[in-house]
Amino acid sequence: MSFKKLSNPGAFAGGSDLWLLPSPLQSAFTRKVDWYLNFLVARAQEHQPKALAPSLLGILQDNEIELGTAPLQGDQSPLLLSSSHRLPNQYTVILPFMGEPLPWLEQAHQIWQGLGRPSLRLFLPLEIKDRDLEAHWPQENSLSVQEMQTSQGDMGGPGFFSFVPGDLPLEA
Repeated sequence: MSFKKLSNPGAFAGGSDLWLLPSPLQSAFTRKVDWYLNFLVARAQEHQPKALAPSLLGILQDNEIELGTAPLQGDQSPLLLSSSHRLPNQYTVILPFMGEPLPWLEQAHQIWQGLGRPSLRLFLPLEIKDRDLEAHWPQENSLSVQEMQTSQGDMGGPGFFSFVPGDLPLEA
């Protein structure tokens, strides 16, 4: 399997069903995508989940019912958006980068597998380099990175993988 390394202006071209990006603080591409999505990412980051009422927690405890693990809070949780109405893809996932390449790539891989392994475009955080992607993307086969210059959409289908380097300038 190989990832196609995209350059501007191919970063926003069609061809992948799933786009996976770091949080807006870590990527100018995410900020631009958020603009196209009518600031859904920014609004979702401000959302605070409601806490369960104390009376409900008491009932659960009295009946020995466990809720399981608490969901991730705020900046740590991935955000899945349906984006086919505003971008040339089906889904966009915002996955915060916490400073280490390996956990981010592993979580990206888990999300991709959980969504049925659609064609994928990774927008890497600035801290993750091509060699990190090659070395740490979990898979059965070896991964190689191929350069790709493109300005038009439909660059692949199922099983197509591309990525946008974190240090790629937003404008070409």
